[in-house]
Amino acid sequence: MARRDLPGLRGVRRAGALIVLAVLAVLAVVAVIGVVEIGARDAIREGGVLGVVTAVGSRDHGRAAVAGGGATGVGAAATARPQAPTGAPRDVRVVRLAPAGHAPDPTMTPAAVRAAVRGASAYWSEQTRGAISFRLVSISDWTDSPHGCEDVAALWADALKAAPEAARTRTHLVVVAPRSAGEDGSGCDYGFGSVGTGESGGSTYVTALHPQLLAHELGHNLGLGHAAALECDGAQDGRFAGRAWQEECLVRDYDDLYDVMGYSGEGFGDGSLGAVGIDRLGADPAAIRTVDVTTSGLRLQPLARVGSGVRVAKITAPGEPVYYVEYRAATGRDHPIATGEWRVSTGVRILRENPEGGSLVLDTSPGGWRYDRDLSAGQTFVSASGGVRVRVGRIDADGATIDVDLAGTPTRRGEAAVSPAASRS
Repeated sequence: MARRDLPGLRGVRRAGALIVLAVLAVLAVVAVIGVVEIGARDAIREGGVLGVVTAVGSRDHGRAAVAGGGATGVGAAATARPQAPTGAPRDVRVVRLAPAGHAPDPTMTPAAVRAAVRGASAYWSEQTRGAISFRLVSISDWTDSPHGCEDVAALWADALKAAPEAARTRTHLVVVAPRSAGEDGSGCDYGFGSVGTGESGGSTYVTALHPQLLAHELGHNLGLGHAAALECDGAQDGRFAGRAWQEECLVRDYDDLYDVMGYSGEGFGDGSLGAVGIDRLGADPAAIRTVDVTTSGLRLQPLARVGSGVRVAKITAPGEPVYYVEYRAATGRDHPIATGEWRVSTGVRILRENPEGGSLVLDTSPGGWRYDRDLSAGQTFVSASGGVRVRVGRIDADGATIDVDLAGTPTRRGEAAVSPAASRS
């Protein structure tokens, strides 16, 4: 799900991955059209065997239930690594659907739909060097639904009646709901997307036709979770065990303002895809180097310079979480965010996978401005265990140089010390 709230103005609501059993409405559609693939699309097979619908989102109005189920943690579809993309465009079928209590929106015209899909496709094509793109196949007339947004699976099932071809593999069902549905407190989120597995396709709904909002929801279909931030009291990192953070740590969901999987919409989510997302999609292996020994002098290109060479260091060490290092500079897609009203800092950032799904940018400068989370030249990150240390050397317009110290490993230098991401764990 995407959030449009300006950080700090409406507060930060917690979010999670919701695994929900599909309801009788979906069963009825299965009986009618044979195969209905919603959410985790491999979970529904011919013959009407019903699995789970996996969706990511937070409930803007305090509800924690979708399609008759409650929040139960992170499902397999949310944590499994997506399949590598094939490069062929993915089909998008748009159904304009008015939930119960809402009228069709005359501003959501076919031209506006085409512009949103075109913009979302351009973003993903750029970020994956052409490996992922989308093509709009159909746009329905407005259809009324007897269901409200609190029953997402039923809305998607209603949409599939209007576009049954959307059940095909590598096809994305996009439900466009009236803008009023996301603004009047009736239970409709700004956007919502099922979590897929790369090639599976998926289902989304949006209540605005902003390209970055649609790109965010399609990112869920591709297998990505939210881009959040981890803030620990007086520390750069925290330990996660027993399904909880062991230190005084706060997860701010959506709060990576650079990443499309964070806040999305007007003014947010326009930056380059983050290191964790790049790795999970597997669409640009040349951008990632895996570091598994102590390394000095590793040079990282600015993350916004897609195709420029190594942009991400992926640190793997026994007994440690996987850490990612990226360099955000005020250039390319990242420039408007770095120079905008929220003053999101530039520099070397440390990230890790969120144990509850998605990614976490770590606050490596705790105690300062909320969006000053980066390391500058001469500064060092130390993991919660102390076993991983990242020191930043020279930073300039062309990149950043880092040293990685992994306890108990031999020392190598620069490129010789790293291996291509194709061999990543």
